[in-house]
Amino acid sequence: MTITPANTQKKTDLLAFTLPQLQQWLVERGEAPFRAKQIYSWLYQYLATDFSAMTNLPQALRQRLAEEAAIGPMIVRSELHAK
Repeated sequence: MTITPANTQKKTDLLAFTLPQLQQWLVERGEAPFRAKQIYSWLYQYLATDFSAMTNLPQALRQRLAEEAAIGPMIVRSELHAK
């Protein structure tokens, strides 16, 4: 899934990736696979909406993510209710 900002540059929505897919996407860009777990943690544990908040990532990677990727809106796929 891609998001098209106003400047028509397509960015990759990181929320559309599973952890293995995110690892592969990062490896294709020359990044270490362990960075995927760090990013995943920021997305799903800390609910980060901005790459600059991901302070355990190198500044250069945060900048690259801001240029090439997006954090799309989270979508509720299912809800569980207690009886």
